[in-house]
Amino acid sequence: MKGKNNIKGKTVYLVLFISIFVSFLSILVFIRTNALNDAVENFDINTIPDLSTTGYSKVDKIDVFVLQDVGVIRLYSGCYEITAYTEKQQAESIHEAITGKQSFRPNIHDLFADSIRGFGMEVLMVKIVDLKNNTYVGRIIIKNDGKIMSLDCKPSDGTAIALRVGAPIYIKDSLLTSQGKYIC
Repeated sequence: MKGKNNIKGKTVYLVLFISIFVSFLSILVFIRTNALNDAVENFDINTIPDLSTTGYSKVDKIDVFVLQDVGVIRLYSGCYEITAYTEKQQAESIHEAITGKQSFRPNIHDLFADSIRGFGMEVLMVKIVDLKNNTYVGRIIIKNDGKIMSLDCKPSDGTAIALRVGAPIYIKDSLLTSQGKYIC
């Protein structure tokens, strides 16, 4: 009998030890996770390359219109204006975002913006980063649960989404000077 009680006692102590150890680990993980979240919340935007706006200028104004079946977008930043051409639907979507009007049915930009908000994510910015084969290249920077995602996008899509969620739009300075029109 004494042997069974001894084994039973050791089992109780082992279970108790494991329970305390797992609880301790859980507390450490909780503290570390919160510390990491605090660090992410307080990051310096210019230390992460995709978040840096060094070498970029903020878009001050956007004009958009349709000529026949071609959308024309004019982005203004400081003393520069860049004109880009896109599909009619893209230009109409940007126009809807600027005027605050929404179609009878949501378009893909409305759906994307609603999804971003619904999942608790945040569009930090849209950047126009390059020109390749006469096509502008954009990035949409999204924050999701403390993680930063930089996604490739068409600048017209990024612009339509940024306008819907109130995110800033930036253009690379070298694009402004090489492709833009000086208007001051």
